[in-house]
Amino acid sequence: MASQLELIDAHTHVGADAFDGASTDTTALVELMEKHTVSRSVLFPFPNCPEIVCPNLACDQANGPPIANSASTTELFLRCTACDTVFEVGSIPYYRENTALIEFTELDVRLIPFLAVDPRHPHSAEMVEALANKAAGVKIHTFVSQSPADALIGTAILDSVRKVGLPLLFHCGMQSVADPRRVVKLAHAYRDIPMIMAHCARLEASALDAVARLPNLYVDTSLAPEIPNWQMNRRSDRIAITCSNDTRLRNCEDAILFLLRRCGRASVVFATDYPFISDSQYAEQVAAVRRVDSKQLSSANLLQILAPHYR
Repeated sequence: MASQLELIDAHTHVGADAFDGASTDTTALVELMEKHTVSRSVLFPFPNCPEIVCPNLACDQANGPPIANSASTTELFLRCTACDTVFEVGSIPYYRENTALIEFTELDVRLIPFLAVDPRHPHSAEMVEALANKAAGVKIHTFVSQSPADALIGTAILDSVRKVGLPLLFHCGMQSVADPRRVVKLAHAYRDIPMIMAHCARLEASALDAVARLPNLYVDTSLAPEIPNWQMNRRSDRIAITCSNDTRLRNCEDAILFLLRRCGRASVVFATDYPFISDSQYAEQVAAVRRVDSKQLSSANLLQILAPHYR
């Protein structure tokens, strides 16, 4: 008989994304949640929101918002679909997306809002404080914002996050700016702020070991269905630990169990990254979490770090 544990997904998106033209709404997410008996989901805006506009003043953007042209290991560029201008992404205010997000979540208590924040934007700290009483946490996409986590030590945005008592969730990738080891440095400096490293911390060994040591540091399971394939194909551009005798992960459940062994059951949170995974991968991960049958993984770890009014 399948486990009937409460499942709370710590990582989903809503809105539109200028990076690849992707979009989704809360209706599709809620339908998927109901189909697979996921009770609640943390929700934040897409990282590359339509607030990104072409800098060419002569451009009327007749063909819609700019679409991403290329993403190198260090920089993100967009190509405007109207005039072909290529430009680097500047800071993103996210205020419009965050207020829309809050409106979505106020209509459905199953949806838990995390504010999207670009630390480079001059009003990001002010926005966090203004919206904190309606949010459960803060999401920083380190690559899109070109903001490595350890560069935030001593900044106004961290002061504001600490002041309002919200947890932080960081995008982790293989680019230098998104290196999970930089989140570890930040977690050392701010022991009173809970921090989640997304995407299995890309299986970076020292980052996973730090999760086991630091009580304020967590890792989420988003992208777990992708990891066995990346590992088998030695995709060192996607994950740090590739195939070896002691770390061979055959499926999503293996990846989750690996995280639990390496980091400890009190430090791993269930997350999907929907809609950046398919419906079948969503179902695969939900089934794997139910088979693992851990209340800490499925909901308890996340609940203890959310803002109190969302627990």
